[in-house]
Amino acid sequence: MRTALKNIFHRATRHSLSARTPPIARRRQLCAEHLEARRLLAADASVNITGASQSLLGEEVNFVVTFDNASNDPTDNVGYSPFVDIVMPATGDAPPLPENGISFSSGSATYNGMNLQTTVITFDANGEATHPFAKDSAGQPLVIQGTAGDELVVVELPFGSYGPSQPPIDINFQGQISPLAQPTRSYDVTATGGYRYQLDASGNPTVDQADFGTTATDPVQPQLFRLKKTSNTPEHETATGPNFKHSYTVSMAVAKDQTVENLTLKDELPAEVQFVSVTSMTGNQSNTQTQILPGPSTTTPGGVLEYEFDQVIGTGNNGDVQLVFEYYVTQQDQNGQPVIPLNTGGTKLITNKSSASGTWTSSNPNFLTPQSVSSSNSPDTEYNLTARTVSLQKSFSKVGGGTTYKAGDTIEYRLNFQVSDYFALNNVTLEDILSDGQEIDASFTPTISFQQQANGNNFTNQPFAGPNVTSTINGDGTQTVVFDISEQLKALRLLPDGRMLGAAIPFQGTAGVTPDPNTTVTPGTTGTVIFRANILDDYRTDPFPGAEVVEGDVMTDTASMTADVLAYSDALTDTGSTVIDASQKSFTLANGGSTKE
Repeated sequence: MRTALKNIFHRATRHSLSARTPPIARRRQLCAEHLEARRLLAADASVNITGASQSLLGEEVNFVVTFDNASNDPTDNVGYSPFVDIVMPATGDAPPLPENGISFSSGSATYNGMNLQTTVITFDANGEATHPFAKDSAGQPLVIQGTAGDELVVVELPFGSYGPSQPPIDINFQGQISPLAQPTRSYDVTATGGYRYQLDASGNPTVDQADFGTTATDPVQPQLFRLKKTSNTPEHETATGPNFKHSYTVSMAVAKDQTVENLTLKDELPAEVQFVSVTSMTGNQSNTQTQILPGPSTTTPGGVLEYEFDQVIGTGNNGDVQLVFEYYVTQQDQNGQPVIPLNTGGTKLITNKSSASGTWTSSNPNFLTPQSVSSSNSPDTEYNLTARTVSLQKSFSKVGGGTTYKAGDTIEYRLNFQVSDYFALNNVTLEDILSDGQEIDASFTPTISFQQQANGNNFTNQPFAGPNVTSTINGDGTQTVVFDISEQLKALRLLPDGRMLGAAIPFQGTAGVTPDPNTTVTPGTTGTVIFRANILDDYRTDPFPGAEVVEGDVMTDTASMTADVLAYSDALTDTGSTVIDASQKSFTLANGGSTKE
């Protein structure tokens, strides 16, 4: 456990922010003039620095510096008065003027929400900055060399000492990207950890001068625009077939007040995805949006959806450009191959990618030539979707309302499932595991809602028959609840079977014909199981029997659905294959009035 956040010795007088001096030279990597003073540490001060990727021109970017004493000896090698030196590339591409890099946002350095003492010094015309307190073995202030006009930001950490046994800490700060920066290059932000006094707090630099760790670098490449691909599929999954249509949304944020001309937005549909239609398309202050032909087919999966916008003027928001279109995952891909084998069922991972390009002219007088700019190859430009034979999603809410949870509350769990249009299933069960600290509510009878294409097979909120719901307390304190879906459907139907038939599977099967990949039969086969659980006052087993359930504890619930795959030809013969899908949710308890001893 870390000691109280206070210094154990007298701090030196704080230095005020220095004035900027005109930049006269290109920035180069930070180094110490008195390099010999940066000897191998006895008390290690290692750092790592990361910044938000995809940051726009003119945008404020968040950085995190992780500081650690990584010495191998947890009892010795304690460093005193830790700090971090950060160099911000404020000059950017200058000279000549204007500066167009990344500058420090004044007062933004924090640890756990607490503001940290920060000194900002601008490298002078000679590319030198005098450190506010770090001294060499002769007691002289260290002079740090950099690029004239860049910023040396010295952040003092709120610890008198810092040892190897203490966990790493995160220091947060912000930097401001110049709107005149170039999206075609990277600007290096560096961080170096150190201790004002290496091995004690005596302040005698002749025997205990300041020491520094190695320098970490985060190359920040500003973006003219930021592309993001999303879909409204729950839990990134879908059952296959036209009864399970969803929407892809391609959105773009363009840097504030920047104009992109002839912006082309392109979406490459995977071979398994059937395009249906464009539902909306907007571009901020765009006058024309022209589709580049040929577009994707509405009967054959795959293809390219591409539009050109005459111009877009940025606001920095994700809605500067937006393209929304409807799709579903079909049974046969672009090459006529099964997306999911009909005799076995299963899953298929599908990745959809988008890209953008356009022409842009910087307002920086040094870069007045129009430039061609393209979207980065970021994970945000693609969406991963799992196509399934059977798909299951879980949600929950507190009975009586509210979004905070405590011991004594009752939670209502909702399990939604969908069956692919192209499959027939039997022996369907749903297993739910409640974490220790929860118990199924015996006063509430679980219900099922179900619909599929055959008449007489649709039910809403019907109570489960007692034998079709079983529960078991496990040795680890969890509780397993099993819902026999097929047996419950038998109990509710006029027909004595518990099969689930996808929309493209007739009741007697297809007679050997492959299910229609573009079936028009509706509705899709779906269902919902609802049950309730109480949050207990005490745990059964973990962390120990009788331990109180208190604030900060995490409750989890994991569900899985299992079914046997039937032959599509007769919708009766078991193929010997089983399909399964799972879903999990968790929540953290708020103040409940009790505390652990």
